[in-house]
Amino acid sequence: MKTILVTGGAGYIGSVVARRLVERDYNVVILDALLRGNGKSLPKHVPFLQVDIGNKGAVSLLLDSRNIDAVMHFAGFAYVGESMQKPGLYFKNNIEKNIRFLDALHVHGVNKIVFSSSCAVYGVPEQSPI
Repeated sequence: MKTILVTGGAGYIGSVVARRLVERDYNVVILDALLRGNGKSLPKHVPFLQVDIGNKGAVSLLLDSRNIDAVMHFAGFAYVGESMQKPGLYFKNNIEKNIRFLDALHVHGVNKIVFSSSCAVYGVPEQSPI
């Protein structure tokens, strides 16, 4: 059975993806710092670690303790207006922290990743979950 790490799994897209993976009998582990996500949206009975992707040590401990086959990465900030007002915040989260996260994955031999770049393309949903 494959184990998928879902980052940003308490967020809008990540929580839906995590649920769908569980429905398809994948082992799922969720990593989310809960900076933007909502702990109430986490799927039940799925291992959850409240860890920031930029914390290379904590990410490495996770990768040491679990046999992660692939990552679905939804932990980026994605608000267009805010990114224009606070470019440093977005650079730190979406570039600096991602570099540390990707380095940890590389060191642990995890080389399958799906990266979600934006939720903005979906607009305002008519129903939830999308």
